[in-house]
Amino acid sequence: MRGKKVYSAYAAVKSGKATRQKPSYVAAVISQDGLVGLGLYNAGRSTIRVYSEGAKVLNLDYPSKNRSLMMVKEKNNTIVKVNYMDVKPKQTVGIVYYTPYSINFKNRLKFVYKIRYEGAYYTGYQTNY
Repeated sequence: MRGKKVYSAYAAVKSGKATRQKPSYVAAVISQDGLVGLGLYNAGRSTIRVYSEGAKVLNLDYPSKNRSLMMVKEKNNTIVKVNYMDVKPKQTVGIVYYTPYSINFKNRLKFVYKIRYEGAYYTGYQTNY
């Protein structure tokens, strides 16, 4: 996913009597075989929680090559699974996802992940085309 794409959201959503702010963030994706890195800057006023569950790379040219991803981090020189990572307001965090399968970055790909912001769930994505 070398041609970095940026996703950002700026809006308000009506939720009952209160107005809920949608997440406001900027993200870029870099990749290496088996690893997908998401750099995420939280421009909003509340913490964004990014989840491992539901993360995937969709191959739009060859759907049989879609890959599930698992969020990981390094701990004591070992790679361990992480269920989620929190990104505080005005903070930038690097998040790494892993798949044991190869990903052909010459194909059109869509990297999909789930986030929670102020109690609501959203789907974020980046593409390489």
